[in-house]
Amino acid sequence: MRKYTLLKQFVFTAILLAISTSCNGVKEHRKRPEEGRKNDFAPEEGVVRRDPSDIIRANDKYYIYYTKMVRSEVEKRVKELGVPSTYPAGYHGDVYAAVSTDEGHNWKELGAVVTRGAQGNWDSNSVFTPNVVRYQGKYYLYFTAVGTGFTNQGYTDYNRTAIGVAVADRPEGPFVKKEIPVLESTRDSTKFDSFRVDDSALRIVDGKTWLYYKGRQWGNTPAYTKIGLAIADKPDGVFVRQNNGDPIQNGGHEVLVWEHENHVFSYVHHGHGPQSGTIRRTRLENGREFEAEGAIAGAAPRLNAPGLYRPELTGRASIHGPHRWGIHMKRHGRTHISLHRFTIDMSNWVN
Repeated sequence: MRKYTLLKQFVFTAILLAISTSCNGVKEHRKRPEEGRKNDFAPEEGVVRRDPSDIIRANDKYYIYYTKMVRSEVEKRVKELGVPSTYPAGYHGDVYAAVSTDEGHNWKELGAVVTRGAQGNWDSNSVFTPNVVRYQGKYYLYFTAVGTGFTNQGYTDYNRTAIGVAVADRPEGPFVKKEIPVLESTRDSTKFDSFRVDDSALRIVDGKTWLYYKGRQWGNTPAYTKIGLAIADKPDGVFVRQNNGDPIQNGGHEVLVWEHENHVFSYVHHGHGPQSGTIRRTRLENGREFEAEGAIAGAAPRLNAPGLYRPELTGRASIHGPHRWGIHMKRHGRTHISLHRFTIDMSNWVN
């Protein structure tokens, strides 16, 4: 009887690991690694992997970039510097890369590809929330950075953020950082991005680089985060704010923008702004007026800092089927954050 009970428990556990769970149009996959392989994205006590980039494909492999922190290392560092810890938020991180050969079910961590700068620099405290695009054979990896003196407490110049870029010939690096940011918060306190700029999403349109980013106004809380757009002739700048420096979307904590058939879609995270929990869209030839067609009712799945597989980021044709896959993060209290695969069904989003 005991053997039978154990067998039932084993079969039940195996089924749970093999099937997908579904919630509000999103399916999350838990697939066992093949024998002899390890999935480096498995939850790990005391380790944070968060804020994944969009996923690109190169040489029949899939690449992703993300923020990584180890709790013990963060605690040691903040003690030495005499600064407050913001763990598990991304303000003590470096940018890591991982590669998958099975469409994102299992990942091998490659190591850090963009690291913090020297003390006193604009990127000395953390580099985080990366995203990537390929342009003329090179890979441009964007990241947010905070520098020396950052505490995430109060509205001071030390607590501003900036967006930088690093460049490589291959998706696994080595990446070389540009010395100065490509986008900084504006000094006009009336603007939506006068305190924070963060969380890039990229498109190449007619040879120009479109950088979607989130911004927060000086004195406002994260609940008032909005989305802006800056465009440059080249991926390393100079970026010029669009729409007279005003937001193109009035809400959204994480930036997720992607092309699908004849539209550009934007995900608005739940709980941030008047458009909370919606999917916005605009025509492909427009790409900036997400208010034009409004929200797709009931479409937004509950995802945390999601990144999608986006073939257009490396010049491939956009996916035309209804299903898309990506990676988002899951919190495990204050001890660790891990990355998980999901799929979404866009069947009712395009007409």
